[in-house]
Amino acid sequence: MKKFAYLIASLLILMVGLHGYAYLFSNFVLSSAINKLKSSSEFALSNINQNNSIFSTNLNFTLKYKDFNLKFDIFSHYSVISIFNGLDIVGDICDLDHRLKMDLTQNENSVLAKFNLNIPINGGISQLKAQVSPLKIIENHNLFTISSIDISTTFDTERLYFLGVRFDKADFEFDGISSIFNGVDIEIDYLDGLEFTSFDLFKFNPNELNISIENLRANVPLINIVSDEIKFDSKTITNNLANIISNIHAKNVAINNIMIDNINSKVRLENLIIDSYKMIFNIMLGSKSIGLIDTFISCNPVLYVDKISINDLFELKFNLRGDSFDITDINLDGEFIALRPISTIKGLEFISFYENFLISSGILIKNGEGYISKFKSQKENGELIFNNSVKFSDILVDF
Repeated sequence: MKKFAYLIASLLILMVGLHGYAYLFSNFVLSSAINKLKSSSEFALSNINQNNSIFSTNLNFTLKYKDFNLKFDIFSHYSVISIFNGLDIVGDICDLDHRLKMDLTQNENSVLAKFNLNIPINGGISQLKAQVSPLKIIENHNLFTISSIDISTTFDTERLYFLGVRFDKADFEFDGISSIFNGVDIEIDYLDGLEFTSFDLFKFNPNELNISIENLRANVPLINIVSDEIKFDSKTITNNLANIISNIHAKNVAINNIMIDNINSKVRLENLIIDSYKMIFNIMLGSKSIGLIDTFISCNPVLYVDKISINDLFELKFNLRGDSFDITDINLDGEFIALRPISTIKGLEFISFYENFLISSGILIKNGEGYISKFKSQKENGELIFNNSVKFSDILVDF
């Protein structure tokens, strides 16, 4: 009987010890988070209130970040099994100044976002799941509305490994352009983990990206676009340089009611400098463009379009490289095959005139029911040659 009593007492002591460890770990996590936010010049914290009990901790505070004033209500609960299942933290985030306009039926205490965080006590991968409330943003006569957003991530103390975003509908209206996205799924797997300390939005990182869109509708001046079941995936590999392989598929695309089915493409970008994103943006903005262009092309970037195809219509493939942005230094080599004339598509009958002209001029060569064209640029003079004989410059003169 005494042995049994000792066993029970030992188990109770062990359980109390494990529970106490979970309690201390929970307070350590919350305190560390508060201290990190306090130490950052980007954030201003106030109204910090923390209440601890045997099985849970409540933490409330207000955080100001730039123009946003946010209130955090965080609840951490723990027990003996937290040693095995991890520490669970749930929370609500409220927009106190209502800069992000939510559904008008919601009251002023509406929650901007809810989150659920699981942190392994003994180290390992943490999981965060969050849901952002529907938003409506109006600024300078531009409108952006989006349904609730589901976000999921996995990470440890040093790296981000996965980011997933899903929303049912988003609507953009700006400068006469409008678009509606339905059923959007975005997933990014960071192959080596993305280090928080070296994170740079404008740098390539090794990753696998998948995007799917159930339906897209867009209107720009004089053009209406509708597309269904769009899928995009890409893989970025970095060593000293970055290489990107991407695939795009769309079940159909209609442009001004001209319907095209089953669109596929495979594109590769190779020999990109790691921070090419930043270079491209600065080039577009005209910031020291000449020097940036020289740097961008110094590693001989290459664009390979292995395939752009439309089912039962045509296939295009080419590669493009250049030693500078001078037209004479651009090397282009490719092939275009049409299984039938593009003018057979309803709404594009008018281009039969141009097809006949290109066939008669030798740019297109009849091939079964369709036609084919091979093209290549001459590096010595920048001339584009079709089918090893026809100069594009001569065709422009005749046209």
